[in-house]
Order: sequence, then C-alpha cells, then structure tokens
Amino acid sequence: MMDNSQTVPKLTLQRRIESMDLVFMAAGRQECKPSDSSGPRTCSYHMLHFVLKGKVHFYLGGQHYIVNAGQCFYVPEGTNTFYYSDPTNPCIYAWMNFTGDDTVEIVRECGMSNVCPVIALPDVKPIWDFIGGLLHCYNPTPANDIAIRGFMHLIFATLMRNPNVSSIAQEARDSSSENDLIKRAVAYVQEHADETLSVQMIADALCISRGYLHQLFIKYLHTTPQQFVINSKVQKASELLIKTRMPIARIAELCGYRNQFSFSRAFARELTLSPSEYRRRFSNPDRLVTE
Repeated sequence: MMDNSQTVPKLTLQRRIESMDLVFMAAGRQECKPSDSSGPRTCSYHMLHFVLKGKVHFYLGGQHYIVNAGQCFYVPEGTNTFYYSDPTNPCIYAWMNFTGDDTVEIVRECGMSNVCPVIALPDVKPIWDFIGGLLHCYNPTPANDIAIRGFMHLIFATLMRNPNVSSIAQEARDSSSENDLIKRAVAYVQEHADETLSVQMIADALCISRGYLHQLFIKYLHTTPQQFVINSKVQKASELLIKTRMPIARIAELCGYRNQFSFSRAFARELTLSPSEYRRRFSNPDRLVTE
C-alpha cells in the first residue's frame, strides 16, 4: 500500500505520432545444419536476419559478406540473394519479413541499405526474445495483430537505438546532399520514362521516404514528384509526336502508359490538345522520321 506521505511526480507525454506504413509478413527462428542454404531467389518483401550463433555466408549485389554471431543482415525487396550456413560453424538465427511504403527509410535509420546490408549489434538477445513474442501470436485475433505490430516496432526501435547504428545512419544522411538527391531523382525519372513509374519507386531508388522526396521536389523544382513524372512523360511523347511517324499507341507504350486511352487523356490534360491534334499542329511532315 502506498504511503500517503509520498508524492508522485507528475509525468506526461504529449506528442502526435503518425502511424508508419510498415507491414508484417512473417518471422521465425532456425537452427541450421552445416551448409544449409536459401536461394538464389528474389523476394517481394524485405528481410532481416539476426545471427545468434555461428556464421552465415551472404551474397547480395555480387558481394560476399561473412555474417558472424551478434550481427544482422538485410535483404532488400526485389533483390537477388543467396546465403548459407557455414560448413564448420553452422548458424542459429531469427528472421523477420516485412514490407510497406516507409520500409526503406526505416531500414536506413537502422543503419542498413542495399550497399550496407550488415551491421553489428551489442546484444542480439532482446531481438531474439521479440521474435519469440511474434511467434506466440499465431492465432489471428485483433489482440494478436496489435501485439505483432508492437513487437515489430520494438525490433526496429532496438536497432535504431544501437549507438553504432545511429552514427552510421546520421553519416549516411549527411553525406547525401539534397541537391545530389534531386539530381539522382531527375536522372532516374528520365532513365525510366518508358516504365509505369510511381513516386514510391523513385523514393526506393534513392533510399528515402516518399514524404522526404515530396519535400525535396517542392523545395527545388516547385512541383510534386508525381507531376514531374507526368511532365517528363508528356515531354518525351511530344517530341516523338513531332519528330517521328510512330503510331500513337506505340508512343504511349514508350512513355510507360498501359494503353492509348490513358496516354491520350493524360496528354490532353497537360497540353489541352490530344496527341493527334498536337501532331497535326506542330509537326513538319517533311522532317518526320519513320519508326
């Protein structure tokens, strides 16, 4: 029973925190036999592996990494990877698969990326226990769904609080100037103008969040990333309409549109002319190039 003479200090926390777009996919623990392997494969989600004991040989982007006990390795979504347990010092590890729009930025805050996929941890045991907590949430109930999010967030919070990781993440942020990021974003859009580009694809290519990408475009280009993509595609299309005899359907395809109708609608919305009207008005028939 509390002594009435004791005073309890008033402690409050007021902070508006937006929910991160982070989606749990799967988790597990595994004790590997010598030379047990996974891959080569390309996954549609991100993966983190936490090595408790032994050693793992990990291949990513043509690089070979030796991951020891007390280290974590990261496999980005959409990358080809292969890893196997050391033949003489087999590993025990825990793993978690996840996805979501904010994933790349969150992983970067943990000090990892596709070019820096391995980090050392002061203690793997807390994360091992969090993975254990995830594995106890096997029944699909609302309470377990919330618990899964909680354990997943605790794992990332633990990674971010690692003092070594914090310095790595800060160094990565400082070394990439905003101007350089904008140049890379513009180059990426121009190089992939023939694809169905999304803002998330650009952000992922730069290892930044969509929100930060939006801020950079507004600050330096005075437009949104989505509008910049549209403008780039329309510019490319207008040049092809004027300089070539390509069918409009083919131009739509080269500019990353799924069909001629969606292309014509986007083109007219930006230039107030349909592609065929634009070609008639501005092209010189004597200078057109046949496809």
